Amino acid sequence: MWLMVMKPPEDAVDYLFEVSDAVDVPVVVRSTGKLRRPFEAQWKGAVDPWPAAGQLPGDGFYLATTTWRQILQAATGVGRDLAPWLRKTPWLAVNEFIARVAPLQAYLYMKDVSGPDHAAGRRLFVSAVYQHGTERSAHSAFGYHLGMTMAQWACVGVSGLGSTRHIEAGGPNGNQGFLDASLRLPDLWGTHPSPRLPWLVEAKAGRHLGEGRLKDGKVQLNGGSDLMTVPHRQVLCGTPCRTGRGGRTTTCS
Repeated sequence: MWLMVMKPPEDAVDYLFEVSDAVDVPVVVRSTGKLRRPFEAQWKGAVDPWPAAGQLPGDGFYLATTTWRQILQAATGVGRDLAPWLRKTPWLAVNEFIARVAPLQAYLYMKDVSGPDHAAGRRLFVSAVYQHGTERSAHSAFGYHLGMTMAQWACVGVSGLGSTRHIEAGGPNGNQGFLDASLRLPDLWGTHPSPRLPWLVEAKAGRHLGEGRLKDGKVQLNGGSDLMTVPHRQVLCGTPCRTGRGGRTTTCS
């Protein structure tokens, strides 16, 4: 029998985020090959800077430097425009804003990690609260928020995709099939301005982000493609969140 004692360990690190905090996110871009999470050596060894904002670069291992503000913007902007809700129901909208942001601030922290000169020298790790103070259901809920946030950040924040919408609100070509809850479909869609193509986006995250879950994401993307009548791009964003002593860096690939 394994017993989890939910008390802070002696080496627990406390952390308060500032919106200006800079952080490096290792990103593995792959257009071909097997659907499997990156090897530890790949995301640890990523040193090349993100080539240019506004485009998805070619296959490679990149170290994209961003700020906590940009990650929070991704968390609050994924899937829908917040502005009309702030005008119509400001109190509810602000509370929903907090609901999206709070799990990230509770279950992540930044830690110094050596890197190239262009890098911020800090990366995101799961916090002691995640590792020692929460149960599996909380991990799953956090995985959802983290996965959607990092998919928005990777696609919109650094790759130039336009605003995203939840797929169940209707797909990019108005096909009523996107409203069918029984179909296995991707999470999001948006339109990239250059070239002007719709993107279908599926977000996966969690401690056990192996080949099976990534293949499941590909099935969902293919379900969306079956409803498309125009050229488009499939984007599968996987964010592993693995734990070990002191945590493991969260990565987006």
